[in-house]
Amino acid sequence: MADFVHSELTERYLKRAALFWKFTRDAKLARLQKEARSAAWDNLKWNWSALGISAEAKAAADKLGLVPSEIFAHPQVVAKNENLMKYYRLLA
Repeated sequence: MADFVHSELTERYLKRAALFWKFTRDAKLARLQKEARSAAWDNLKWNWSALGISAEAKAAADKLGLVPSEIFAHPQVVAKNENLMKYYRLLA
């Protein structure tokens, strides 16, 4: 029973997260999101634990089809484009 509840809650969380992404894109954050997504091509090195990103958070982002820089703030990305700090703050 506990596994079912955990599974159901996880599925609902992912649906809610997907809905959140739809609304953020509709709210004219598409430009910032595109900039964050394009940072993935900068050959960033992701030290997940040092950046405070859990395996569960990474797995959820992967399941939603998001590139890491689209959802997680990487120090190099923010240093290169300070405007993205607003984007990451909104996500938080």
